[in-house]
Amino acid sequence: MTESPHSPESAGRPSDIPLTTEQRSQLLVKRPPGWELLLFAGALVQGSERLGPRWYDHEVAMPGDPSSCPDATITAARLRSALSDLSRIVDRMVRAFDRSAQERGFGPPGVAGEVPRIEHFAGHIIGGYESLLAWAADIRGIRVNDDLAPAVELTARLVDQPINQVRVFIDDVVREIEHVTVRLADDGRGEVPLTIEISLVLSLDPAVLDGVTRTLVALEEAPESGDRCGHGAQPAVEPPSEDT
Repeated sequence: MTESPHSPESAGRPSDIPLTTEQRSQLLVKRPPGWELLLFAGALVQGSERLGPRWYDHEVAMPGDPSSCPDATITAARLRSALSDLSRIVDRMVRAFDRSAQERGFGPPGVAGEVPRIEHFAGHIIGGYESLLAWAADIRGIRVNDDLAPAVELTARLVDQPINQVRVFIDDVVREIEHVTVRLADDGRGEVPLTIEISLVLSLDPAVLDGVTRTLVALEEAPESGDRCGHGAQPAVEPPSEDT
């Protein structure tokens, strides 16, 4: 829970969320009530918009740069390694929401926040979002034959839920910040004791995770035939069922 900073200076409005370098500079000169929150919201919106093309690619399951074309055993090892990478991405994002780190950035009640720390916090969130998008694209870039393609695609789908959770979080936080800063502005002196919740919960779809787990076990237990680039006979991988 982060308390809205107070300032006796000019009032802020939703349009005060800075979306350009010039608007950011003006915000830091005026520093209206809740300016720290406006700065944070602006960094989130700008970061999300910058990644718009990558989001559009993700929506259509666009693969990233093509990587090696392994056999079933190597595919399974590659996907398990990727799952470890995904765990680290999520862990870094969760750590960014440490309560003490937020207080150092936004400032305790009655104390102004620190611009670099606020933007660093927003940068962690956007950086994690970008890493999730890149992770899915990298998985889809693995070259395999048709039998193994369902395993690769199912694994890539693991980040659909956390990516959507990040996007909803950004929309919700920006909307709440707009609401808070309007109420502070209406108060005139910026003395309304308001708080907003800045927390993000990331989770994987259990049905998709279960499907990935079962598929990897099947790949690891299947006998190998054919070459490493996916040509020739390969152990078939059952496509994910409709409920995954």
